[in-house]
Order: sequence, then structure tokens, then C-alpha cells
Amino acid sequence: MKIIENTSDYDVWETDYDNYALVYSCRSVIPNLLKFEIAWILSRKNTLDSIEVTRLIQKLKKSGVNVSRFVEIDHSCQ
Repeated sequence: MKIIENTSDYDVWETDYDNYALVYSCRSVIPNLLKFEIAWILSRKNTLDSIEVTRLIQKLKKSGVNVSRFVEIDHSCQ
């Protein structure tokens, strides 16, 4: 039986350890041609201040991350 590991490399770009974390991952699919990028803005609460979200999105944009497909997840249901 062959066990296939599904590993992920990611970097925590920023966190304040109490409220949020900005996490980024990039994996080469076809070297020098195609990559798979994903980023998360994580919050310890159901919501995160919109000013903070905007600042973190701007940080991603300045680093060249395409944020046009970001989806906000509604966490209002407990």
C-alpha cells in the first residue's frame, strides 16, 4: 500500500497573535509557467475590522498577489 502525503507549505506573513493572521502559499505546477497561489486572512472572531482587512489586502496586492478572486466567508452563524 502506497501512502501519498498531501503536504502544504505556507508562510505566515503577518499576525498580531490575538486577532488575525495573514497566510500565503505558492506552489509551482509547471516550473516557470504556472503556479498555484492561495492566501488567507484569518480571524479569531467571526468578523475582522474592515479597515484591517483592507490593509491586509493592500499588503497582498503590493506583493503581487492577485486578490480579484478572494471570497469572504460569512461566519455569522454559530
